[in-house]
Amino acid sequence: MSDFDDKWTMHGRAEDDPECLHTPAEALEYINRVGLLPLFRNEIRGFSLEEQVSSRYWWSDEADKDPWIWRQTLAAGGRVAYGKFFCGRAGFVSLDILPLFASARRDGYDFDTRLEEGLVRREDAEIMKTFETCGEMLSSELKKRIPSKRFDAAVTRLQHQTYLAIKDFRTRVNKKGEPYGWHVGVYARPEDLWGVELVRSAYTLGTQKAISLLTEHMRSLYPHAAESDIKKQLL
Repeated sequence: MSDFDDKWTMHGRAEDDPECLHTPAEALEYINRVGLLPLFRNEIRGFSLEEQVSSRYWWSDEADKDPWIWRQTLAAGGRVAYGKFFCGRAGFVSLDILPLFASARRDGYDFDTRLEEGLVRREDAEIMKTFETCGEMLSSELKKRIPSKRFDAAVTRLQHQTYLAIKDFRTRVNKKGEPYGWHVGVYARPEDLWGVELVRSAYTLGTQKAISLLTEHMRSLYPHAAESDIKKQLL
């Protein structure tokens, strides 16, 4: 059994390892250095936040030490993009890499153009239409507006295509104005968060060039990774 097959064990660094990340600020610096980083371990060894932190503090509710809480802090900070960007699983993309990532994932289409050419599923179109009149929406509220059995798959797909990102995590509020329950994601369009000019700035390179540049970047960081695993994470 490979390390990755052992899915129920968290793999991380020793706390006294000089490379271990101990704070959200250190995690932010690391994400900006590597450009792309899933939250959890995958087929590419070292390509996750999980493997760069101590396994001791996950879900400990210690805000300054728990990487599960860090993801909320980092998403709300707006200095990196966060969402289900990697094979339906969550992770981070630096703002330097985001234009290349959007060019590769969108195949050069902004959402409206994709819609006009009939390349969008109905539930995807219904979800994106809600953002024409609001800049953000709690996932729980969005789900009420789009009562489709295919909602979760659609939201995941839109994040994969970089048309949506998670900008924050907040608790829901009852009729008395009191917060309750778990924190839930707040969705927004990357263009609303970081501007059209930045997000679409690599469209002119073309999809294949963007993929090529991202692949070269991944190879330089993870020379041991199989080509098929790199392609899986990028596409």
